[in-house]
Amino acid sequence: MLKKSSFRYYVIVILLIYVPINHSLAQIRYSANAEYLIPLGDLKNNYTSGVNAGLGVKYIFNRQYDITFNTGYTYVQGKSVEDDYFIYSVRPIAGVPLGLGFRFKPDNLFFIQASGGPVIVMKPASDFGWHYSGGAGIHYKMLEAQIRLMQWNKPEIANFAGFQLSFVF
Repeated sequence: MLKKSSFRYYVIVILLIYVPINHSLAQIRYSANAEYLIPLGDLKNNYTSGVNAGLGVKYIFNRQYDITFNTGYTYVQGKSVEDDYFIYSVRPIAGVPLGLGFRFKPDNLFFIQASGGPVIVMKPASDFGWHYSGGAGIHYKMLEAQIRLMQWNKPEIANFAGFQLSFVF
């Protein structure tokens, strides 16, 4: 029977054998990004649009695979509805998503990315939830443009389409 530490050692060795890592290409890149968010589904009835500003770190394994970590501040503006009898304002959603992702690059220009992780919700009330996203984009020199779909499970199920522009250094 294998001990836990021996089992972990064998798993790591097997992963290193089967994951195509070229150490001469392995490198770290940093990014600063801005994103415009459009609420989807039922969320679009109560929210107009949102923005996200963030920072990221990307570890490049080889020409095809990257691992990413991103964080930032997201703010989604609520709508105000007014008629003859009342004024109703939807409180904004604000939070800090922490995302760990995987990126596949079929060539030097295009990429497909999936990420997820915890989100610290600050508005309308302090809470803790999860977010998931998937998208595709273009990387050209020091710029990246990405379109993605994102879902938060707190403060309610919130779906967004995002258009992100990143400066990579």
